Amino acid sequence: MPSWDVISCNSVAAIHAQSKGSCDAAKFLFDSMLERNVFSWNTLILAFGSSERAVEANRAFERIPHRDLITWSSIVAANAENSQMDRAEELFASMPEWDVYSYNAMLS
Repeated sequence: MPSWDVISCNSVAAIHAQSKGSCDAAKFLFDSMLERNVFSWNTLILAFGSSERAVEANRAFERIPHRDLITWSSIVAANAENSQMDRAEELFASMPEWDVYSYNAMLS
């Protein structure tokens, strides 16, 4: 892989994460990254969640070194969208704070 910076890698991974059927490409890119930030992890959760792979989204969430509000909302949405409502409710209750996106994630 070329020597891309974290922003370039995140941008390409986000494109894959939002494309149905491209979760594995996003995961491959994530695994190839020399540097990761919270956006990288959030993108991975989005990729798993939109590909009906909530178990893998939860595994990634557990490994994240630093979580932000987007991380929390993304993992809640990944579980809710994949009919894992007990887990989504548990995560929602554990969130340090809520915003409109958090509530929308629960409603998805």
